[in-house]
Amino acid sequence: MEFILEVLLKFIGELFFQGLAELPFEWLKFDRRKNPEGFAFSLSAFFGVIVGITSLFVFREHLIDDPTIRFINVILGPIVLGKIFVALHGRRDHPIDKIYLWSSFWNAYIFALGVSLTRFFFI
Repeated sequence: MEFILEVLLKFIGELFFQGLAELPFEWLKFDRRKNPEGFAFSLSAFFGVIVGITSLFVFREHLIDDPTIRFINVILGPIVLGKIFVALHGRRDHPIDKIYLWSSFWNAYIFALGVSLTRFFFI
């Protein structure tokens, strides 16, 4: 029982820190008339890798010790964070002519995946 609680708390901790890392980028917005969806996706991937590299200096080891659960975290973590940030974005008032970085699930997902994969491969 203690092992399950430890794993659950560490998983929630990683989700929390990745979520905090995503917050500054939540307010980036682009003009919809210039069709920036591909640019926003690329920017999300770039920022995800940058935040992942930065997190390597802050957290020098994994929060989750078990390699199997760490791998599951790489798969499930970005999906959960993508859903959370799209839901949070949908609850806010925003102009219709603007596209925000997290207005699409895939942008939020690729950001969180970039952070997770960077940490997974370099620690």
